[in-house]
Amino acid sequence: MSLPILIYDYEDKQLRAKIIDPIFGRLDALVNVPKSKIKGAEFEASIQPVSGLSFNLSVTYLDAKVTEYSGVVGQQATALGFVPVFANFSGVQMPFAPEWEYATSADYTMPVRGDWSAMFGASVTGQSSSIGGLYLSPADRAEYEINSRVLWNPYIGVKSDDGWKITAWAKNVTNRFYITNALFVYDNDVRYTGRPREFGLTVGRSF
Repeated sequence: MSLPILIYDYEDKQLRAKIIDPIFGRLDALVNVPKSKIKGAEFEASIQPVSGLSFNLSVTYLDAKVTEYSGVVGQQATALGFVPVFANFSGVQMPFAPEWEYATSADYTMPVRGDWSAMFGASVTGQSSSIGGLYLSPADRAEYEINSRVLWNPYIGVKSDDGWKITAWAKNVTNRFYITNALFVYDNDVRYTGRPREFGLTVGRSF
């Protein structure tokens, strides 16, 4: 069991945010954020209540915020082209930093015949919602939100003492739809989705 505390202070961290091009207007780009801070904690635990049965749990909490940055929130048209409108982004959530992330698994192995054993188990992973860039307005935050998710991944199989293993598995068995990234590219809003429900069979041998 472990419970480390995390504190990181960043200077000029590169994050995705808006810039204003004089000709094309609003664009996404990597910008240097003068100051930002991450505070959090991680918890990990593993137990084996009986022979062959194990449980694992990990939980991460993050409070990842910008502490100093004047960023673009709009644009104005002038005779010389578009010019940016700035606002204070202090306290805004940093991209790809969900407040909560967790993973848990249960695994059970039991002998069945000779040198072969049966394996059963499942894992659950999840996270709270996050954001694909630095956004201040509620409309932008809703548009580029990366939604929360919970993914279930069961498996069943057999293994031998001489290294053979055959496993049937499923990933995202509930077919949860979720976003992994949301950003603005040129004139397009782009969403990357996670993988849908998958089934498979793995056969292998370790030496």
